[in-house]
Amino acid sequence: MKKARFFDGARRPQLVSFRQFFYQNPMTMFMRIIFLIACLMILSVRQVCAGGYSEDWSYVFHLQYKQGLLSIQEDVKDAYDVLPESYGQLLDPVSADYYGVIINFKKNEVFRFGFKKPTSSLDARGRSILHIKARMFADADYVRFFAKGGAHLFDISLKGSSFCNDDDKCNSEIGEDYRNCPNDCPAPNNKKRRIHPI
Repeated sequence: MKKARFFDGARRPQLVSFRQFFYQNPMTMFMRIIFLIACLMILSVRQVCAGGYSEDWSYVFHLQYKQGLLSIQEDVKDAYDVLPESYGQLLDPVSADYYGVIINFKKNEVFRFGFKKPTSSLDARGRSILHIKARMFADADYVRFFAKGGAHLFDISLKGSSFCNDDDKCNSEIGEDYRNCPNDCPAPNNKKRRIHPI
């Protein structure tokens, strides 16, 4: 094994093997950690592109309930986030106080979810904050929120996190495939398309 030549404080030559240098040098250990973090981030991005349909990714909508009215939270930069976690158990929209409907670029309903009025105490602004989860879709255009009974309240655009544009062309260079963008990418003969239950 080749030896790397280093000098200690007395300027005497000291031979250190590559293995010792790689595993014991603090700076090298730091670079290894940075490299591993970078690899994990790349894998995470690829998972979003390849599995944007997955139940393991979800929207989190930032809403508020104030004076009997549901609206988008006032003091947040973005009305929603996308997180690499499951959306969990949701209420049946029929029995819920409020419900949301996710619409794709073809103007079709792809998902419906319900939630109840908040029961938590109010903050200093006299409101209750809600963080409502729902399944993420790679071709979602917007989500529309309703009160029980069907009264339309407001919409939130989801275009910023959607890379599948439903243009009937399979753009694999931006991450579209038959799993996350079935309207654009036909499934291989030996693969079944994933059907999103509503």
